[in-house]
Amino acid sequence: MDWSGLSAGQETSQMDFDPETMSPEVMRQQLEHLQEEKKRFASCQRQFEIRLEFEKKRIKAEGELFEKKWKKLESEMRAIATERDRLNRQKRDFYEMLDNQPEPDAACGAIFFKGVASELALKKRYKDLVKIFHPDNVCGDIHTIQEINREYDNLRKKICAM
Repeated sequence: MDWSGLSAGQETSQMDFDPETMSPEVMRQQLEHLQEEKKRFASCQRQFEIRLEFEKKRIKAEGELFEKKWKKLESEMRAIATERDRLNRQKRDFYEMLDNQPEPDAACGAIFFKGVASELALKKRYKDLVKIFHPDNVCGDIHTIQEINREYDNLRKKICAM
């Protein structure tokens, strides 16, 4: 309690507070002082209540915002999980499809050299086929070129033996 309104020597403790021995001037000063304290206290109490109400509203708003964000996060996580499952199924189906496809066989070499009767025609057709199916080309294939080489060797032996 602030007793600054009292002059020196007039400060009293609660035990010394005796209204009968106190002068009216000191009592009036103490009453004024207590009324000022009461006003300051009421003002502080109002400010505290206003601040408390404001903080309650802010906390409530933050809680509502948090709940909205949490629900959005949960829904997005469910959507991501669903999308991940869908992609995993597509991936599994794709690899199953690849596993179930028959291995592409190399083309039968006789098809490439159909209608070739002379050694000169055989060499020309072989060079053309190698240019097309060489593994370094875009449409090149190792298995196909191996089949072409095998058939070329067989046909060359047959034509040279004639």
